[in-house]
Amino acid sequence: MKNIALETLIDIAEAGRINVSGTTYDLIKKYFDCEYRGQQEVKGQGLVEMYFVNAIKPEFSENEDRITPNKGLWELIN
Repeated sequence: MKNIALETLIDIAEAGRINVSGTTYDLIKKYFDCEYRGQQEVKGQGLVEMYFVNAIKPEFSENEDRITPNKGLWELIN
């Protein structure tokens, strides 16, 4: 069985970047800096709002790399 949604996300993704839907963005926007990509065509779903996740917000990062989550973010997500 083919996973059409996954195949479509692979088709519209950019190498080395995290791509999320608008639904996921709404859940993570307090914790991550994201960049709006616009609407992307997803097979079987039509146009879907898409975002790139660029970095952890500074207040939730262990250090200036904005890649490593701090204890506060771990506590929020666990």
